Amino acid sequence: MNTPMILNIVHHGKINLIISNYPIPFFKLLLYPIKTNIKYKNLEDKNKLYTFIINNEELNEILNNDIFYKGTVLEKLINLSKLDKSSKDYKLLYEDIIKVGEYKL
Repeated sequence: MNTPMILNIVHHGKINLIISNYPIPFFKLLLYPIKTNIKYKNLEDKNKLYTFIINNEELNEILNNDIFYKGTVLEKLINLSKLDKSSKDYKLLYEDIIKVGEYKL
């Protein structure tokens, strides 16, 4: 292997996968110290983007045009986000969403 290829493997966190799946347990122990911690440098930027998308009504409408959500749990979640958390309707809808897949016997 050449150096750029090794750096690419280490940089993208693939070295962790290689070490975890190595067939000889003894070598796993020896290789464990070179495992890397994956760091997300731009996590703050991603959070800003998500916040922008959530708070922009016009952008939400554009994104929701091609998504089928009528009669699904996604529609219930959208309705839940519009209700006051202390209201009775909020509590009923919240319980309905939480109890997905639960049936009385």
